[in-house]
Amino acid sequence: MNHKLDEQAIREILVRAEEIHLGASSEGESEHKALIKAAEEAGLPRDAIEQALRERLESSKLQTAPGEFVFAPSADGKLYVAEVIESNSTKIRVKFLNGSESTVSPESAQAATFLPGTKVYANWPHWGWWNCTVLSYDQPNRLLRLTDGMGSERSFPLTEIRINPPKSQHASSNFLQSLASNPNIGYVAIAMAIAFIGALVIILK
Repeated sequence: MNHKLDEQAIREILVRAEEIHLGASSEGESEHKALIKAAEEAGLPRDAIEQALRERLESSKLQTAPGEFVFAPSADGKLYVAEVIESNSTKIRVKFLNGSESTVSPESAQAATFLPGTKVYANWPHWGWWNCTVLSYDQPNRLLRLTDGMGSERSFPLTEIRINPPKSQHASSNFLQSLASNPNIGYVAIAMAIAFIGALVIILK
């Protein structure tokens, strides 16, 4: 049977592949094997799904050029504004605005566009690092006009801007694994929740 692999089919098969991957019982099963399974379920040929996967991976990589700004991971685990010095498909060499240089992977960096509505963290006076919203970007002076979400606005240099890395998708599963390996943690959490609810009931009486 001849199957035509259009864009809609690619999206559907990748979604299904992700479902299979996340629900796989074997932790050692790779994403590639999960995609092959999905292709077989849908009746698609192996070479078609492999090509679709390659196209998806290539399009999802951060495309950068020397002189552009990105958010790059620093030693503290946060992502700060850095200028791209050189890049290829496997690494990006950047220079942070404080002068230090680093080499990072395209997967760990994020584009820095500073469009209105973008969420960033700024070192707000008296508050410290605060989650803010971009109002405008003064590119020649490298200044961001931000609002703190409570009616105040302020301009910040890019050296005082950062973002947090994406949260791990495995955080919840790791927590559940911890509970399974050490049930006492679960008992303590339940006891604390019961105590809190009891105290709340007393206060509301």
